Amino acid sequence: MQTQNDSHAPVDDDRHYCHQCAKLINGRCIASPTRYSPVDTHPRRCADYKA
Repeated sequence: MQTQNDSHAPVDDDRHYCHQCAKLINGRCIASPTRYSPVDTHPRRCADYKA
């Protein structure tokens, strides 16, 4: 899935959208202790990101 915002990030950018992460289950971040539901409008840097 590619969003319109993908074209704004440089090729060597290390940010990712939450929907690209394997730790997002049913719209909730299982890497977070609070299991928050991220708003996926912009890419983020996350130490827990897993492709």
